[in-house]
Amino acid sequence: MSSFHSVDVSSVYSAMAIEWLAAEATTASFEADGKLVQRFALVSADLAQQGATSFEQSKNAQRGVNECNWTGIACDSDGWVEEVVWYHQPEGQNGSGTISSDLRLLVGSLKVLDLSNSGLIGKIPEELYELTNLVRLFLFKNELEGTISTSIGNLDAITHFHLSHNNLMGRIPVELKSGADIRPLEYFNVYSNQLIGPLPEDLRLRSCIYFDVGRNQLTGTLPDSLGQKFIALRHAHFDHNNFVGTLPLSYNTVGNGRLESFSIDHNSLTGEIQGERDMFNKLVQWTFHSNQFESMDKKNCKMEVPQGEMVEMKADCSICRCSGYYNICELQCSSD
Repeated sequence: MSSFHSVDVSSVYSAMAIEWLAAEATTASFEADGKLVQRFALVSADLAQQGATSFEQSKNAQRGVNECNWTGIACDSDGWVEEVVWYHQPEGQNGSGTISSDLRLLVGSLKVLDLSNSGLIGKIPEELYELTNLVRLFLFKNELEGTISTSIGNLDAITHFHLSHNNLMGRIPVELKSGADIRPLEYFNVYSNQLIGPLPEDLRLRSCIYFDVGRNQLTGTLPDSLGQKFIALRHAHFDHNNFVGTLPLSYNTVGNGRLESFSIDHNSLTGEIQGERDMFNKLVQWTFHSNQFESMDKKNCKMEVPQGEMVEMKADCSICRCSGYYNICELQCSSD
């Protein structure tokens, strides 16, 4: 673990955290060891999240109380912090709450960080990607800006990466892809940001169950490799972007035919909605309206109840030709 003398106190919140600890020292005794570094990091993160203007404005940190007993904190049996769950916090002073770079000091133990729905502004600190033991990162429903760092490749243990409903820009880094070992990522959600560029080729996220890049400004064609190598996928959302070209045939069997929801609506895709979907017996929701498709193979209709499990299919009325049990085209086609 880090020594206390290695702490960078250049930021205002780092300095405030030192003041907070100094004030606590007048009424409580403690050892200046690795656990003090941990306590410092948490106090700094709390003050930053609140957008504090004074060290007295902490919300979660409690003087005289072991940090493992603070609200939202979970520790292992040795007292090292494994989880920081400070979600749905009041917005910082004048909407100025941010993410503290001092969280990097929890590198040896932190596995879960949840600061979602807290009105946070600014960028995701580069230091956050130094938390190589991090398993779950939840920063959704904030006002975060900047880009997703190429250092995302350092997060070899990450299973859940949820940054939806922010103002992130730039590209989805190619460093997200699996290396020699398959990345354990199961949940990737960057819905409703301002991301641009094409999806990276050959991500090989073979453990991914939920993949949502909807409501961004992504361009280019849909990678054929995604349909081939996302073998565990159950939910895939590419809607409300600027994708062009045809829908790869490999997407008809993505997830080994166990896909449950699939949305590609509101893009500029062309060609035919191919119907070789014999394996798609689990698809419940399938939306592909508001594109430029010229036709739809009627084999798609076989997924409808009672032949399949699909209860929602939204297609453009000009190409929808299903007349099954629910007359699903008549009920749910879109003339947008």
